[in-house]
Amino acid sequence: MAKTPPGRHQCPFCKDFFNIATKEKSAQIIDQTERGNQIQNIKVAFLSSFGVVFVIYGIYVFFFEVFPIFGLVPFFCGLYLLIPLMFYKQDKQNRELEIQLNSTGDFDKRIRVKNTSKSIVKGLLGTAAWISIIISVIVIVVMLIFVFMMFALFTSGGGGAFG
Repeated sequence: MAKTPPGRHQCPFCKDFFNIATKEKSAQIIDQTERGNQIQNIKVAFLSSFGVVFVIYGIYVFFFEVFPIFGLVPFFCGLYLLIPLMFYKQDKQNRELEIQLNSTGDFDKRIRVKNTSKSIVKGLLGTAAWISIIISVIVIVVMLIFVFMMFALFTSGGGGAFG
């Protein structure tokens, strides 16, 4: 194997295919992997800290405030920010696989590894966050209408219909 040229080769014993890279390409793969891991670590640390704060605040508002519906917005937004932490290990493995696949062959397009479970969770949490925002806006509008109606009732002298 030491004198095998770089490329894709089949093992004569087990019939599996192996990709053999040059030392320069191996160093480039390691550098890309380390750089990608550093970026992912910063992203996870930044988003997770905000996500935890939003989730805790949402739980607090939901259980201890007068209008618990307003706790859903920060709760779901916080969960959405925690998605990179939930899928950290899978994202790391997928990124390493992408780097290996893209470095071994000369392709016109870059190969992207898609995480379907992450896409599903993002869709569900994003939808839940938007629904909770819409419900909160509707509740605020209804409360404002109620306050204006009460204000109009009190300033008009108590309703002249009963005369």
